[in-house]
Amino acid sequence: MLKIGNAQATAKRPIIATSITAQNVTELLAQMKLANASVADVIEWRIDYLLAKQPVDSALIRQVRQTVIKPMIFTWRTATEGGLFGFNAKMYRKLYLLAIKAGFEAIDIEAAWLFEMTPLLTAARQHRVVVIGSYHHPKRTPNDLRAHFDKLFGAPVDVVKVATFANDAADVDRLQTVSADYAAHQVKPLITMAMGSVGQRSRLEGLRYGSELTFGALVNASAPGQLALADLAKHFSTH
Repeated sequence: MLKIGNAQATAKRPIIATSITAQNVTELLAQMKLANASVADVIEWRIDYLLAKQPVDSALIRQVRQTVIKPMIFTWRTATEGGLFGFNAKMYRKLYLLAIKAGFEAIDIEAAWLFEMTPLLTAARQHRVVVIGSYHHPKRTPNDLRAHFDKLFGAPVDVVKVATFANDAADVDRLQTVSADYAAHQVKPLITMAMGSVGQRSRLEGLRYGSELTFGALVNASAPGQLALADLAKHFSTH
């Protein structure tokens, strides 16, 4: 089962994560305080939200990791996959390496950049940081869905994450069916979700289809269709 720091999924409950989406330091300080007091097991820092407004340096990365008391995922979601800041290879390598050295328990690297980020994968292994290889399609659930699963399961990553936008119930069903197929035959932990309002049920039902982590919104949803963190936690406490 998926393990990030001291947070671990079980057969009855996925890891519940939430994202810090601050766009300035004032918001960052406030959201870190909320995250520490929240019911979330793991805190993701969506660095692209802040990068869209201001530079990020090593001191701030260390401050965040030292302030948040829960296991953390460091994520730069690029604009191509629904994030707020475009890809810059040099900056990407620099910030991720700083996050690894600062003690983040996990990093999320999009499949499109894995080949270019080999030094990060090496550093992550040396520091025992979990590497989540991810693919996101912010507009649809592609017909070649299995090809994306195959690429990630064949990549040198520890965890596979696939998130696609659901335009109808059939998209949700297809993602969940494919997820269940791979979860049944693969060793690597899997995280999947269907974005958008139609896909909300995937955030509640995902574990049944092999997805071992789900996201709830702390302040602002970091992806379309996210449920409020408190509502997500209530669901899993009663099921």
